[in-house]
Amino acid sequence: MTQPSPTYLLIAQSIPSDNEKLAQLRPLLARKYQLDTFLLQQRLIGRGPSLIAEGSQERLEGIAALLTEQDIRCWIIASRPPRFVPLRLRGLRTGNGQLSLLTDERGITLAPEHRVMAILADLSGDAAEKNLKYLMAQRVYNGVREVSPLSDDELTRAILRGKPVLDLYRFNDLGRVDAGVRILPGRFDPSGLGEHATLSAVGNLKIILEQVRSHVQDLRLVLDFGLANLPGCRLKTADEGLHWQRDNLAALTRFGWLMAELAPCDAYNSEKSGDAPLPSLEALFQEIGDDVPVSPLPGSAPASLPAPPPEDGRSGSTKPRLTLGFAVATGFGLLTTIGNDLLAAALKFGLRTAILPMLLSGACLWGGFHFLRLKRHIENTPTSKARSLAMGLVELQGRAVRKYALVSPVSHLPCVFYRVRKYRRDSKNNWRLTHSTDSSHVPFYLEDETGKVTIDPRGASISTRERQESYGDRSSSLFGSIGSSDEKWVEEVVSEGARLFILGQAGASHMTRIPLRETVTKALQDLKRNPDALRHYDRNGDGRLCETEWEHARSSIEQHVLQQSLANQHMQPIQSDRVVIKRPRRRSIPFVIAQTETELHLVRNYSLLTLPLFAGALAGVTWTLMTLKNYLQP
Repeated sequence: MTQPSPTYLLIAQSIPSDNEKLAQLRPLLARKYQLDTFLLQQRLIGRGPSLIAEGSQERLEGIAALLTEQDIRCWIIASRPPRFVPLRLRGLRTGNGQLSLLTDERGITLAPEHRVMAILADLSGDAAEKNLKYLMAQRVYNGVREVSPLSDDELTRAILRGKPVLDLYRFNDLGRVDAGVRILPGRFDPSGLGEHATLSAVGNLKIILEQVRSHVQDLRLVLDFGLANLPGCRLKTADEGLHWQRDNLAALTRFGWLMAELAPCDAYNSEKSGDAPLPSLEALFQEIGDDVPVSPLPGSAPASLPAPPPEDGRSGSTKPRLTLGFAVATGFGLLTTIGNDLLAAALKFGLRTAILPMLLSGACLWGGFHFLRLKRHIENTPTSKARSLAMGLVELQGRAVRKYALVSPVSHLPCVFYRVRKYRRDSKNNWRLTHSTDSSHVPFYLEDETGKVTIDPRGASISTRERQESYGDRSSSLFGSIGSSDEKWVEEVVSEGARLFILGQAGASHMTRIPLRETVTKALQDLKRNPDALRHYDRNGDGRLCETEWEHARSSIEQHVLQQSLANQHMQPIQSDRVVIKRPRRRSIPFVIAQTETELHLVRNYSLLTLPLFAGALAGVTWTLMTLKNYLQP
């Protein structure tokens, strides 16, 4: 009987932040090795080792070679269960340069020649949650490319504040674990610590770790339990059953043995002697083709983005939307107040006289020509680059980059635009819109390979791909519950890094330099309003400025303004702020911001909308003519 082939695990060390090569590698791995792109991003970016794939060794070697090209350390190990559970520490002794750990079964000695791995873990999960919130805060307020997890010192302090456990694994000369000890605070006799013993259980645990460090020369401290995505190592919370702590101890044992498997292994090297070289990243691009979708890489951001500007009430689309909404509300209000009988009679009259079919065909015809005109504007406008942008109607493609620290209010994600609608359940169990808001007053950048340009989204027709609903009885991603179960939020978001197509009017920004003449005039006006400053130029002390004194004051003010202007040359607007894309002055010219991969996708979508609208208009005209014919017949 043949033995089944062993299953191997590919484990990679996560990196703190994303980069361009990794963003291109993820879809290639998804296409060639059927890996999930989203899971790759979650597991390759962060802290600690993570499981990337499992299966045959030959398949995992190909994935490992590509990861190694991006300087990501990875290991291929066989999937084995833990050989034993670490023994509970009951006491300890020191002497003769050795540290003896006493358990119920035997004593374990740690000497300078021993190699030890220590795993300091928090069973409560508070340390892992703190690290997650720290990463989310950096991602939200400092951009998404330059993020870093908690440092070892900060993470150690967070672990010791929770429910800490210390596991020690001793390795023999062959690099295999031959002993393991589990140390629980308050579950051992601290008298063996001598004068170092304290009244704090956690303090004694910390002292034991320091004693181990002083007695062995090779100690590796691991703090990543609860942060690493490894099989069988998931942390549970108190809400997941009565035995959550027992399950977390079992997960810690599994984590310890996986770390013990990785400890003697070197990072996978694709250039092992005797092995054929595996395909490089460039070769894979040629092999798979150009149709591989590359996930958008989030935009870079300064170390600290400014807060979003307050809404100034000058949104270009507010008035038309309010007018249309008021008209629709008024129409429905009139229809509901005239009574059901009168409403039925009005509908019957509209159908019999062909008024309703005529209105329907007119609405479909208007919609069809609207999208057709929009489609032609897009097709007839050449695509420009940010660096060589001309004033007037322009078409741009690139990825969205935040200019301000804008955060979506429901999902708490960094974004360049959000639209949130709040609904409340009425007495008939129907959702009724109670509030709507968006961030169209907050500008952002569009970045391509040549540079960046400012986008003012006020008055734009914005289409998004990311939409989610949140209910009051559920928790948000970061800050807990958001209301009662009778409330619902519908949020649409354009995330930072999303691919955007923009058709709008390019014009000079208002952030231009004020002419010197205007600056001098304003300074002289301020001087006239300030009696204390006027006395500075009153040489004879008569309380008024004569013509000579006034000329001296004007000359002094001009010289001061000129020197200040020369000193502030470096404060001029940067290139990306000198030109802004905004809504055209003519209402007939569209202003479109669409989250799409290419222009062809957008044109195709508009074509798909145009055809049924024209078909509906044709059907409406036919219906109108037939109804009129029947109505006009004697």
